[in-house]
Amino acid sequence: MIIQIILIVSILIVGLNFIGSRKSNRTKALKKIFLVATIPIAILFIIFPNLSTKLANTVGVGRGADLLIYGVTIIIIFQAFDQYVNTAQEQRRTSLLVRKLAIIEAEQKKLASKDTIN
Repeated sequence: MIIQIILIVSILIVGLNFIGSRKSNRTKALKKIFLVATIPIAILFIIFPNLSTKLANTVGVGRGADLLIYGVTIIIIFQAFDQYVNTAQEQRRTSLLVRKLAIIEAEQKKLASKDTIN
């Protein structure tokens, strides 16, 4: 029961992160905080493997390995969606840049053709 709540809340947090502003420093800071918090937890689970099983049993999962798989699944979903959103933003920026460049080139050609006529 507890693991279901944790997983649902985790998925909601990931989802809400992408609904909010993607360009903010707050979003970047939260990613860094998450990474910094994940590393010591991973090291603890490596040093004390039974700790993951105890934690898993506490939240209603049978084995520590299953709990780790749930966590990795959430991280993979987050990473995949983050990459998708970043790629879409880059494509929009590239399209805007190409449009502006095309307008500038068209204006230059127009001015050049007026100069040759006069």
